[in-house]
Amino acid sequence: NVIRLISHCICYIYNFSYSSRS
Repeated sequence: NVIRLISHCICYIYNFSYSSRS
């Protein structure tokens, strides 16, 4: 499923952004 892949990417990017922001 594409949605699953996108969701995973978003989750990964979100986590990375959050970590970098901290």
